[in-house]
Amino acid sequence: MRMDKSMQSEPRSSLATRPAVQAKSAEPAGRTVNGQAVGAVTAGSGADRTSLIERQAVTSDIAKVAGYLQEHLGQKVTAYLSGVKDAKLVGQWAAGKVQPRPMPSFRLRSAYQAARYLVDAYGSKTAQAWFFGRNSQLDGRAPAFALREGKDPEDWSFVVTAAKAFVETAP
Repeated sequence: MRMDKSMQSEPRSSLATRPAVQAKSAEPAGRTVNGQAVGAVTAGSGADRTSLIERQAVTSDIAKVAGYLQEHLGQKVTAYLSGVKDAKLVGQWAAGKVQPRPMPSFRLRSAYQAARYLVDAYGSKTAQAWFFGRNSQLDGRAPAFALREGKDPEDWSFVVTAAKAFVETAP
């Protein structure tokens, strides 16, 4: 699910020219989780990092996406932000036993992008807190709520943009 440039609240060029943030995660660089590199995307330019995370969000098997979110945000949080009531579905998605419906799948991929920025920079605990904190870029809504209640890709892209801004404007 590639977002059109016109759907982002901040021009892509200004995000891409900011310097990359060094990993603050407790996880060692180069480690893989559910087949995904963790901590390894913090090197290089911001544009390279953004491109890699976007590509992985789109091309990764949905089971890997769900597994990453389950591991770093938790099964209940992942179920909530994807818009489903049964948290056990997340485990089934991660195991590849069932496929999510289209809307939860799109939400998972957007949540994955946001989570990758946050987990790589700050670790899982901060990412969990960020998803439930009020966010001024989302009109005071929590990112998890914005994902759950969003009905189209534009709604979800704002969550990804807010996560990038949070990471890239760190002191």
